[in-house]
Amino acid sequence: MKKIIKTLFSGGQQVAAAALLALLFSATTIFISPIYLNTSLDWHLWLPNGWLMTSAQALLWALPLFLLLLVALTYGGVFLRWLARFNPLKKLSFSWSKRSVLITAAILLIFWLPWIIIYYPGSTPYDPVAQIYQIHGSGAFRPEIWEPTVDGWISNSHPILHTLILGGFFELGNALGSQNLGIFMYSLFQTLVRAITFAVVCCYLMRLRTPKVFCLLTLAFFALFPAIASSSMVTFKDHLFSPVSVIYALLVIEIVRTRGAALKSKRFVGALATASLLMPLLKHPGIYIVVASGICLLVIYRRYWKQFLISLSLPIGFVYII
Repeated sequence: MKKIIKTLFSGGQQVAAAALLALLFSATTIFISPIYLNTSLDWHLWLPNGWLMTSAQALLWALPLFLLLLVALTYGGVFLRWLARFNPLKKLSFSWSKRSVLITAAILLIFWLPWIIIYYPGSTPYDPVAQIYQIHGSGAFRPEIWEPTVDGWISNSHPILHTLILGGFFELGNALGSQNLGIFMYSLFQTLVRAITFAVVCCYLMRLRTPKVFCLLTLAFFALFPAIASSSMVTFKDHLFSPVSVIYALLVIEIVRTRGAALKSKRFVGALATASLLMPLLKHPGIYIVVASGICLLVIYRRYWKQFLISLSLPIGFVYII
C-alpha cells in the first residue's frame, strides 16, 4: 500500500494536473449549477457563511475526484496497454471496407429495433409539423397558437432541404394512402443514414490502427445508449444533420492525419464538397462550422488551396446567393 501511494504522488505534474482538474470540475458543478437552475448565485448569501459552506462543499467533492484522476493519470497507460492486447469477439472484426461497414450498420439496426417499434411511425414534434404544413400548402406555422397561417409558403425558418426531404416522404405516404406511412419511411431513412454513419466511425478507427476493443466499445455506445437510438426516430432536422456533421469531422481528421495529402484524390474532394454543402443546408449554423474550419485548413495546408476553394465556394454560394 505504501508503495502504491508513493508511486501515485511521485509525479509532480500528474498531481498538479489531477488537482487542477478536480477543483475546476467541482467548482463548476457547485457554483454554476445554481445559475442554470435559478439564473442566480444569490442563494449562496441566504445562509450564514453561505459562500464559505459552498466552498467547503466544492473541496469535499474535489477530494475523491482528485484521487480518481490521480490513479487514472498514473496507471491509465498500463491499463490501456493491457486493454489494447485484449481481443474479445474474435469472429467480429472491423476493417476499412464496405462489407465491414454494412455488417456493423446491421448490428446497430438490430439493437435499435426495439426503439423503431416503440416510436412507430416516428416522433413528429412542432418543428417538423411546421415543415409539413409548408409542404402541404398551408403556409407557415405558429406553434404558440397551434394553427396554420396562410401568409407564407416554404420558409427558410427551417432548412429548406430538410423540409423538402421530410415533406417528400410525407406526400409519398399520403399518395399511398397513409400519412403515417410517409412519416415512418422518413424515420427509417434517417435511422439507416445514422446507422451507416456510426458504422463508418467504428470502422474508421481501424484505419487509425485503433485497438479492436476500443472499436467494440464505440460500437456498444452507439448500439446501447438510448438517446442515440430513440433520436433516430425523431424527425427533427438535428437528427439528420448529426450524421452529416460526423462525416464532415472524419474528412477533416483525414486531412490533418495525411497533412493534406488526402486532397489529391478527386473522390475525397468530392466527398468534402458534398459534406460542406449539406452541413448548412440541413442546419443553418453548419455554415459557420464549414467556413471557420475551412479557413483554418486553407491557411495550414495552403498548398491545396484549389481544393479548399471548391469545398468552401459551394456552401457559401448556395446559402448566401442561390
